[in-house]
Amino acid sequence: MTEVSRESLSKEWTAEGLRYTTAVNEMLAFARAHGWEAWKGEEPTDGRSPELAAQVVELLQEANRADTVDRFRADFPPAHTPFIESLAQRGTDIAQLVWVDDTRLAFVVGTP
Repeated sequence: MTEVSRESLSKEWTAEGLRYTTAVNEMLAFARAHGWEAWKGEEPTDGRSPELAAQVVELLQEANRADTVDRFRADFPPAHTPFIESLAQRGTDIAQLVWVDDTRLAFVVGTP
C-alpha cells in the first residue's frame, strides 16, 4: 500500500471515528442532563465500512511484520465497531480463560 493511500485511509479512519465518538458523547451528555426518555435523536452509527476495516487490518499485519505497531496505533486509533461484521463471519469465541500455572492458560474455543 502506498504512503499516500495509507495517509488517506488514516485521515478517513480518524475523521469518522471522531465524528462517531463526538455523536455518542453528545447523546450521553443529553441523556445525563435530560434523561433517556427525552432523547428523540437517532443512535449514532460508526460510518467506517467493513471494506475500510479490512484495509486497516492489512496495514496492521504489515505493521506487525515491520515492527511499526506504535506508528500504526498513532495513525489508526483503536475501534471495535468497524470490525463487527468481520468478527461475526470469521471470529471464534474464546471464553472461560483459566490459569493452569504461571505460563499456561486453558480456555474454551467456540460458542457454548
